Amino acid sequence: MRKPFQSVLSKMVLSYLAVVLVIALLLSSFFYLFFARQYSEEIRINNEMMLNNTVNQIESSVIQRVHQIYLSLALGSPVNIHMDTLNGNHSKVVDIQQLLNNQVHNYSDLIHAIHLYDAEKRFIISSAHGLLLEDRISSAAGTSVASVVGASSVDASNIDASRVDVSGTGVTDLVTSDADSMHAWITAMQDREESSLWLQTRLVPQDPYLQLTKQSSMMPLMTYVRSYPFQAAGRDSELLLAIDVKEAAISEIIETMIPASYNHTFIVDQHAIVISAADKSLLGKPAQDPSLIQSLHSHTSSDGSLTNTFDYDEYVVSHNQIAGNGWSIYTTTPTHSFYYKLDGLKDGVIILCLLAVAVGIAMSFAFSAAGYSPLKRILNTIKSRHGSSVNLKQNEYRFIDTAINSLTNQVDSLEETLQANQKVIKHNIILNMLNNRYTSDELTEQLHSIQVEMDYSRFQCMLIDPVSEGWKELQPKQLQHMTYSIIQQLESLDFEETQLLAEELQDHKIVVILCTNKTDNSFSKQIADFILSEVKSKFGLEFGLSLGSWAEQPTEIHTSYREAKTLIRYSYFCPEQPILCDLKLLSRESSSLELSDSYLASFEKKLQARDLTGTVQAIEDLLLELKEGLYSAEYSHILLLKMLSIYSDCISGVRWQPAEASSLDLYKQYRSIYHIDRYSEWMINLVTEFIHHMEKRSQVRSVDTITAVKAYIRDNLSGDLTLDHVSEQVFISPKYLSKIFKEETGVSYSDYVTNQRMERARELMSERELTIEQVASTVGYSTSAYFIKRFKEIHGCTPKSFMRGLMN
Repeated sequence: MRKPFQSVLSKMVLSYLAVVLVIALLLSSFFYLFFARQYSEEIRINNEMMLNNTVNQIESSVIQRVHQIYLSLALGSPVNIHMDTLNGNHSKVVDIQQLLNNQVHNYSDLIHAIHLYDAEKRFIISSAHGLLLEDRISSAAGTSVASVVGASSVDASNIDASRVDVSGTGVTDLVTSDADSMHAWITAMQDREESSLWLQTRLVPQDPYLQLTKQSSMMPLMTYVRSYPFQAAGRDSELLLAIDVKEAAISEIIETMIPASYNHTFIVDQHAIVISAADKSLLGKPAQDPSLIQSLHSHTSSDGSLTNTFDYDEYVVSHNQIAGNGWSIYTTTPTHSFYYKLDGLKDGVIILCLLAVAVGIAMSFAFSAAGYSPLKRILNTIKSRHGSSVNLKQNEYRFIDTAINSLTNQVDSLEETLQANQKVIKHNIILNMLNNRYTSDELTEQLHSIQVEMDYSRFQCMLIDPVSEGWKELQPKQLQHMTYSIIQQLESLDFEETQLLAEELQDHKIVVILCTNKTDNSFSKQIADFILSEVKSKFGLEFGLSLGSWAEQPTEIHTSYREAKTLIRYSYFCPEQPILCDLKLLSRESSSLELSDSYLASFEKKLQARDLTGTVQAIEDLLLELKEGLYSAEYSHILLLKMLSIYSDCISGVRWQPAEASSLDLYKQYRSIYHIDRYSEWMINLVTEFIHHMEKRSQVRSVDTITAVKAYIRDNLSGDLTLDHVSEQVFISPKYLSKIFKEETGVSYSDYVTNQRMERARELMSERELTIEQVASTVGYSTSAYFIKRFKEIHGCTPKSFMRGLMN
């Protein structure tokens, strides 16, 4: 019976699908958590910012403006609100009422009425009701009706019950809510230690002269009361100023600033009584009622936001404090509407997850088919050669095992052929051993196959670099024969308790593995000296040799080889040391030390100036620093190539071609140099030949050079015209330029430059467009004083006198 999911293809499909599902789930979880958190934080910050801006707007547009109205009446009004001058002065009452009416008119968007109460005489002047007696107001508060009265004098002893219309509108009745309000703030302020008071919001008719009825259009008002003088306590005040503020002004600000949450925003005072709300039926609602307002007031948080449950619905609540009067503003938003975008995010993540899974499934089948195709081709090839009819989908691994077993016999028949190719096998084994590609057991098995035993206690790697020019001049066949001869003689050397294994590397270097039981560390140095002397005596060649550290196991030889390979790089910079065994040189390989740019800059400057002595000294200084400094071999070769590049650019700039055509391939010659001393000789010969040639050419082209110098001076009078700088521009030495300039022109270089500058100065001053300082700067003088001095020496007068003469 065929078992399900036993074929390679089905197992590959299942593994791919498992990976796809895990990755899709991880990515979807990460994206959801990340974006949900980011979105929630952004919502919270935006909500707090809008609430804070709303509070600031309420304080600036309502509370501060109310304070400003009070101050303008108490301190800055043209009509004095003191009541001492009211006795028998009806016009004064009218003036005060007119003043109050003007303020109400100016701030009609904010205030409804202003009332002024005399605490001593106990009467009120109101912008809406005229002159009122306190006892009438108290009676009206109890009977729901109050009369507006007047008298020939405002003295308390002369006021009677007659009715007077001070505003010219006739006898009126005061609505009960206004009487209650006046009585409330008068009573509250007479017992108050503070100087100000905000009363709770109340509903009054739009027309204050009509009776309060159910059909009336109601308007919410809140009253701000302040004592006068304004520093006095309420019970000690002479006057009380009450301002009826429209709650609509606050509601309008809230609706403008946070329109989305307007219907869920409330302002409560210190006693948890609603001051402002979209639902006007909540205004003045006490906190002891079991309602949402009481729950809002009893829940606060440090960050201004919380989530709580009210009436079985979950809300997100934010609050802030209004500093001007201690009110608190709360905005409540149902959680389902506050975070509604998160639902869309969830749906989006789910859709993306499903798409990822779908794409992953499709790719799993594609990858499985692609991965199974090579295996299927191999199986079909084996099947065709063996003529087997085995079901590949059922028995792929068993079929491969059978094929491998059948091939084992054929592999055994190749042993004789392998013996014939033992040298090649040995070469590969040693290279793999140097690159640490064998385990201990694998290495033992590989060495045993070529009859090499490694029963020694210590191992060390030597690296031989054929650095002599004679080696590099050999033909390929001669080079190969010479290499095999050296390797054969090295392995045939007979040392007590010691064996040498030698092989050629790709770059014609020869690696030697020293296997010994001797504990003397100087033994390897003796063998190295012997190898160098034998090679020089038998082949007439000079080699460089490096030694790595000792290893205790054959599998650790790669460490010694790596060290020897690094050390041999420094044989180029240490030609006096044919054997490099100082492991301290390894520190140079990882050194990040860099040579100062002054060495190459000095070489370039001396070379361009045709200073042979200075150029040779610059070469010697740079090479000495590379030999003695702790610079890496790669960085040092880069510096040598930079020096060669400077020389190449210099000869290209003057279009000079060496006598021998082969000398043009400078970089090929550089690669054939085997140590730094030879490089020094080669570079010194190059610059010597170049400078001698340029000096000869300068003698022939002196006239052209003088012409070029004069043209450069003419075009650069304001620039650097020193002898050193100009000589670099024409590629001759300063000393030689000074000599030929004097011979060709009859004047010294410096006198010629001065004369040219003064002539140009005269031309500029003749145009009379520049000042003396500008002329001096244009012709290359940094200070006008020195220019004036030189001008007077040449022309016999100062520049100012010269310009005055031109004007005359």
